[in-house]
Amino acid sequence: MKETKAARVDSITRKNPFSFVKSKASSVSLKKEESKKDAPKNEPLKRAVKNEKKKKFKFLEFKKTRLFSWHGSLTILILLPIFLFGVVSYLYQTHNEGKIYSGVTTFGIDVGGKTKEDAAKLIDNKIASYQLTIEGENQKFEAGYGDLGINYDKETILNAAYDYGRDESLLNNFINRGKRFFSQYEISVGSKKYSFKKYDVHLVYNIDGAKLDKYLADLETKINVDAKDSQITNSGSSVQITPAVFGRKMKTAELRQQILNVTTQFDAEPLKIQTDVANPTILDEKTKVLADQADKITSKSVTVTFNDKKYSPTKSVLVSWVTFTRDNDKADWRMLIDTKRMYPYFDSIGKEINVYSVPKKIRVENETKEVVTQDGKNGLIIDKYAFGSQLASKLQTDAQVNMAIPMKVDVFQTQIDRVVVANWDKYIDVNISTQHMEAYTKGGVKVGSWAITSGKNGLSTPIGSFLIQRKAYNVCMPNPPSTQPLCGIHYVSYFTGAGHAIHQAWWRSYFGGQDYKWNGSHGCINAPLSVAQFIYNWAPIGTPVTTHY
Repeated sequence: MKETKAARVDSITRKNPFSFVKSKASSVSLKKEESKKDAPKNEPLKRAVKNEKKKKFKFLEFKKTRLFSWHGSLTILILLPIFLFGVVSYLYQTHNEGKIYSGVTTFGIDVGGKTKEDAAKLIDNKIASYQLTIEGENQKFEAGYGDLGINYDKETILNAAYDYGRDESLLNNFINRGKRFFSQYEISVGSKKYSFKKYDVHLVYNIDGAKLDKYLADLETKINVDAKDSQITNSGSSVQITPAVFGRKMKTAELRQQILNVTTQFDAEPLKIQTDVANPTILDEKTKVLADQADKITSKSVTVTFNDKKYSPTKSVLVSWVTFTRDNDKADWRMLIDTKRMYPYFDSIGKEINVYSVPKKIRVENETKEVVTQDGKNGLIIDKYAFGSQLASKLQTDAQVNMAIPMKVDVFQTQIDRVVVANWDKYIDVNISTQHMEAYTKGGVKVGSWAITSGKNGLSTPIGSFLIQRKAYNVCMPNPPSTQPLCGIHYVSYFTGAGHAIHQAWWRSYFGGQDYKWNGSHGCINAPLSVAQFIYNWAPIGTPVTTHY
C-alpha cells in the first residue's frame, strides 16, 4: 500500500525533527531531489489540490480592472457614428418640419430649407426669366420654354422634393437625412475637398409637339435660303443668263433634338443651328448650252414674202420669239420657239397686206321685223397659226429661212342689232289712283278694263311711258324681306329694264282696292290670271304702257 504524502511528511519529521533549520541550500537541494524523485507520481495530485483550493476560496479572489478592451473599443467605434448620425437625423428632421430638406435642388435652384410655396415661387421666376439662346449664321434667337411647348409638372416636382427623406423606409430616411445635412459641409484633405453630393430632383415635363414644330417652322423661314436655279431670259437682241444661287436649309430634326436635350439644363450653352447647303437644280453650265443654242437660231437670216413684198425680222424680234420652260422645279430648262410670240410681228405685217372682212348688219325691231343695214364681204388675211408653225420649224432646221406668207379667207360675220320701238297700234293705260288698267287699240278703242294692284309705298310702280320689252311664261321673282324667291308666276310682260312687269299674282284674292298703299306689290302690276294672260297674248313687244295717277 502506497503511503500518502501526509504520512511521508510525518515520517520525515519524526526522523529528523530539526531538519527545517538546515541551510537553505540543503533544504532546497532536498526539495529538488524529492521533486525530481516524486514528480511523475505526485504531479496529478498537486494539480487536483490546487484546483480544489481555487474553487474553495474563489470568493476571496480579486481581478485587475481594465478600462478598455479591444472588444469595447471596436463596439464604441461602430456605434458612436450611428448614434451621432441618428441625433443629426432627428435634429435635422425637427429643424426642417414643413420644409424641404437641405441639400435638395431642382431647376438648378437650391430649395433646401424652403417650404413648397417658397420653392414654387423660385421655380416660377426661374422658368419665366429663362431664355434659351439659339444661334445661326449672324443670327441670334431667344425663346422661353413656353415658346417651345415645354411644360413642367411643377406640382409633381415639388412633391418629390418635399417627400425626399420622408417617403421611404425608416432606415433609408435616416440615412438620406444625414447625407443631406452633411452635404452642406466640405472636408478638406490636402488640396482635395470632399462632401456628400446634393440630391437633384428629376424634372417631370411634357412636350407640346405641335407648338414646338410651329416654332421650328417659324425659325426655318428666318434661316432657310431657297436655292435659285440658273435662269435664262431674253433681253433685247440677246439671251441673258442669271447665275444660280446656292441656298441654305436648317437641320430641323437635329435642332429639335438639341432643344429636347436641354430641357433640364437651365445653364446650357447657346444652341448652334446646323444647316445643309441647298443645291440649285440647274447650274450655269446647263443654261449656257441653251443660250448658245438660242443665239445660233436667232442669228439666222429670215425672209418672208407676199405678192413680191419681202419682210425680214430683226435679231431682237427673233430673240423675242424664243422662250425657255421646264416641266417642274426639278426638270431642266428647254428652249421653245413660241408661235404666239410671233403674232405681234404678224400683225405689223398684216397692216400692209391684210384685207379684212366687212360684217353683215341686221336690225331686228320688236323681235319680228328684220332690216339689213349693211351687206357682208369676205376678206384675205395672214393665217397666223400656219405661218407660226412653218416659221418655227424652218428656224430649227434651215440654215436660212425663205418662205411665202400663208393667207386665209376672213369670212364675214353677221351682226344683229335688236331694238324695241313703239307700236301704237295698241297701248295700255294704268291708273294708280283708281287701281285700274285699260287696253286700247289704235284710235282709242277700249278693249278691256280690269282692277289691278300696283306697288306699295316705298316700292311704288314707276310713273311714265314705257314699252313692253320682253315676255316670260313662268318665272320666279325676288320676295324681300324673305330670302326665298316667289315662284310659279305666269304670263309676265316686262315693261322696264329694272324688271317691272304686268303679271299674275296667284297669292291675291282681291284687286283694285286702296290697300295697295300698304299691301301692294314690289312695283309690278299684279293682275288676275285671266287678265295677265290676255295682256301677254294681246300686246306684242313694243306696245306702249303708260302709268299715271
